[in-house]
Amino acid sequence: KKLYTNVSNRFELAPKSSGLVRKMMSTEERIAEDAVYDERLNLRNELVLRGSRVENNVFRMKNIQQDMNDTINNSLGRGLGPGSLAENYISKALGDFSMFETDPGEMDAVKYSPEKQFNSMRDGLTKAVETVAKTDITAAETLAEQAADYMAIAEDTIQGLDIYNKLASDPFAQATLQRE
Repeated sequence: KKLYTNVSNRFELAPKSSGLVRKMMSTEERIAEDAVYDERLNLRNELVLRGSRVENNVFRMKNIQQDMNDTINNSLGRGLGPGSLAENYISKALGDFSMFETDPGEMDAVKYSPEKQFNSMRDGLTKAVETVAKTDITAAETLAEQAADYMAIAEDTIQGLDIYNKLASDPFAQATLQRE
């Protein structure tokens, strides 16, 4: 609901003409007005859907992140160098998680690099799995599965954020939403 409200406030829809004003329009004018309204509505709906999917993914990612930390804490290497090092790799890899916690559309689309973000996370999680594997292969296998799940959701989330930000900041989309 919060996301819907944010999108609605940011991209307000002008109401369609009604009553006598609408009756006095020609058929072509009514069709054109309906087409513009529908285009705006579809774009807003796309923004809401993309944003809500991102929010759902962020919730799931937080749970997996906690599970990964629990796996490391319960591994044989806990408290030893490899366990602490693996926690550091995960912390570093997921350190930019705060970008997922912002409302979609708050990030500057020009400064956002989804490919770089994804590769950085993947590399850090791979190092964490390799580090845990030095002391506890079973925990490393579990961590690898959790990391794979996390990265699948992260990839979808990063792409969703990228598309949302581009839609929200695209001059054509903004012009479409502002057109009356």
